[in-house]
Amino acid sequence: MSRILTRTAMGLPADPWSAVRLDTADQTRVGTLVRAAVRTRDRAGRRTPPAMIQVLGERGAGKTSAVTATLASLAPTDRQGQAEALHVVHVQRLHKERVSIGDIELAILTDLPRPATERISTRGEIRSRQLARTMGQCDRTGPIVVLLEESHRLHHSTIAALKSLRELRHGVDTALCGVVMIGQRDALVGRAEIAERTDTVQMEGLLPSEITRAVHLALGEICSPEAAEVFAVSADCRNWLDLQSRVDQALALAHAAGRRAIDRSDAVRVTHSGLRELAQVAQVTNVQIAAHLSDVTGRRVSDSQVSRIISGERTDPAASSRITDFLLSQAASLPTAAAGGSRG
Repeated sequence: MSRILTRTAMGLPADPWSAVRLDTADQTRVGTLVRAAVRTRDRAGRRTPPAMIQVLGERGAGKTSAVTATLASLAPTDRQGQAEALHVVHVQRLHKERVSIGDIELAILTDLPRPATERISTRGEIRSRQLARTMGQCDRTGPIVVLLEESHRLHHSTIAALKSLRELRHGVDTALCGVVMIGQRDALVGRAEIAERTDTVQMEGLLPSEITRAVHLALGEICSPEAAEVFAVSADCRNWLDLQSRVDQALALAHAAGRRAIDRSDAVRVTHSGLRELAQVAQVTNVQIAAHLSDVTGRRVSDSQVSRIISGERTDPAASSRITDFLLSQAASLPTAAAGGSRG
């Protein structure tokens, strides 16, 4: 069954996550840096130059959502306190590896207001002057931010040209636009002349308390508190997309078993990324695992042998399978009171 059909069969909307509004520690950190990328004016009219920043994180970390949410919340004002427009330029070319500085120039001249009768120049020097004039005039009505997604895929020459873009001058003003690059990896490695002028924030992932809150907001009573706790302690769930994937898998298990809510055993089965973490969730020690293996196999197994298997130092598929089954059964049999007592 598809994930959408499973969700609806369990009494959830087709996309229960779309309504989740959660201020995370990552979003706070990203928001602080994004606001620094937007130029401001003090009461004397002096400009605080906009910045060039990078927001980095693995796919599904919520980078774009954090950036766009911050930009949407901004309300820039002029020196009299009157509202200004925020001019956000989106570079939308699909083949990011082929995005050139010419594409970025065209995006700026397309997105920013300019006289309807003025055509975009195709000649290099003339277009650069047109670009500086357009940005300078728009800057008088509100700050400009150029948004570049998947910056890790941009060509090095495009990255280098961003420095020249920010050096364009209109009157006495330079740094006419802020630049926000969103990517999975640092695009400025080996480019000291740009890196030294750029600030970077790395997405760290969801905290346990944020995972618990997100699951509650998305699923409500369809996820038991004990199951939510398992999601919260799992390294598999620190990424937004991975969390949703694990929850969908758990929903499928619960639906197949004829239950109306995810329980602890469902969450344990879909989240453990290693035996060590699963043992933590099941609240089982290496000594207990060794005793179980000794009983099952009829051979003495030491806790040091178990430690090597759990850590991955020793490969033993048969023993790993027995340990997994044992830990899953122990996790499923934990009383609710014990689960509640383990919460931080």
